[in-house]
Amino acid sequence: MTQDGLQSDASSLDVLISLADLYVQNGLIEEAKGLLETAIEQNRNIAEPYFSLGKIYSEEGNREKAVLLLREAEKIDPKNQNIKELLSSIGEEEGLEKAVEEIPLKGVLRRELDKILKIEGVTGVILVDEIGSPIQAELDLPLDDDSTGAIITTVYNRIDGTTKNIGLGVLKVVFFELPGGNIFVFGTVSLRLIVLARRDIHFASVEGRIREVFERTKSILEVD
Repeated sequence: MTQDGLQSDASSLDVLISLADLYVQNGLIEEAKGLLETAIEQNRNIAEPYFSLGKIYSEEGNREKAVLLLREAEKIDPKNQNIKELLSSIGEEEGLEKAVEEIPLKGVLRRELDKILKIEGVTGVILVDEIGSPIQAELDLPLDDDSTGAIITTVYNRIDGTTKNIGLGVLKVVFFELPGGNIFVFGTVSLRLIVLARRDIHFASVEGRIREVFERTKSILEVD
């Protein structure tokens, strides 16, 4: 059974965690991590997959990642003694305070944005905050960080200026048809999802798929 197939199974979480345990026992650590990341993505309010993935990183000696995941598990299930004991054994008080404050979201966000980037004709997906600062960018182009940053700034300024000029107020969905391609924007007060596409891609044909990713992204970042 594929991971996609597991999503429709009511017991998919138990299956994913059991398979991950089996992979660990057989030395397939990266495969186990992948399964647990999928479990977290599908069950963000359940502590067990965070705990299991944190345990793997702890055993690898990666204390920062272990603490990040275990702290997320602890937020969900603060009375869980297994989580508390593993955190204690790691010794998270020894210089890891900064790591604890951060949320390990980039991998999860990348998985979501990649779903849009895989749509034929889509060339880029950019996630920015309300002032245009990049949260995540996935571009199907061979660009360095400076060039990527310049594209993000240019696209955001164009969108922000246009929406203000036409008096949209709180941005929801905007479609820009430009000579070089199309830009689809889904947004709220605090978040913008910008999709760059070829000129021949029609908004109606991809709107539903982009909207689904945007809603999941809002949930991941815990914004309205």
